[in-house]
Amino acid sequence: MLKILANLLIPLTLLSTSCVTVSCNVPGAGYESLADVAPRQSFLKIEKVLNVQSCNPQNPKQCEDSTLKSSGSGFVVANDSNGSFIMTAAHVCDDSDVVLMLQMRGYKLLSQAFQVLDIDGYRYNAVTLEMHHELDMCMAYIPGLFKPSVKVAQDKPKPGDYAINVAAPVGFFGEDMIPILTGNYSGDIDGRSIYTIPAIGGSSGSPVFNNRGYLIGMIHSVHIRFEHLAISPRWGEIVKFVQKYTRMALKQKQG
Repeated sequence: MLKILANLLIPLTLLSTSCVTVSCNVPGAGYESLADVAPRQSFLKIEKVLNVQSCNPQNPKQCEDSTLKSSGSGFVVANDSNGSFIMTAAHVCDDSDVVLMLQMRGYKLLSQAFQVLDIDGYRYNAVTLEMHHELDMCMAYIPGLFKPSVKVAQDKPKPGDYAINVAAPVGFFGEDMIPILTGNYSGDIDGRSIYTIPAIGGSSGSPVFNNRGYLIGMIHSVHIRFEHLAISPRWGEIVKFVQKYTRMALKQKQG
């Protein structure tokens, strides 16, 4: 069983952990730190906000407004002259299931927002371009954002290959601070790639890199009983999805 990683009103808990560096017998020796490998400048924390209203059925004039927030992760895959294309999980972009559930419970949707924060602490509005629900991939566009794009690996990872994940688990993210997690590529099953990387709500849409800093995966789900088995679209599916918008960005620059 899989569990998608939407992070809806999850309390933030800090856990003590040790620092891991590439010099500690980790493949890719020659780098002083994992931060030298992981393209942190390309990472974005995603925030979704739903403003809703509930009214007393016995007294329709007695209403109360409330705000629901969720978070996810994303990363820049291409730039044009006006902004950047970003990739994340489809369930991060799509609020329709949540909105439907709220409406069934008698809530009225007042407004919704799709925003991202970069590593420098700046906030931007995002617009969804395409969602692939079967593969849980989404492409969005952010006007005015100019951050470096990730580089996609030219070769499919092999079982056992080292993997680096940059994410905002449980929304944990700050200016010049992004959690860096590690694991290994284990292979594919049921049309999905498996990484032994810890993941939880907020990790959805986070990139996975090889030990050279090239994109090989994107976490969208986790095993429901073991949160160190993270699920990603396969490398080839990500390559096709990213290339489509890389070509689009290039045409817009040239045009």
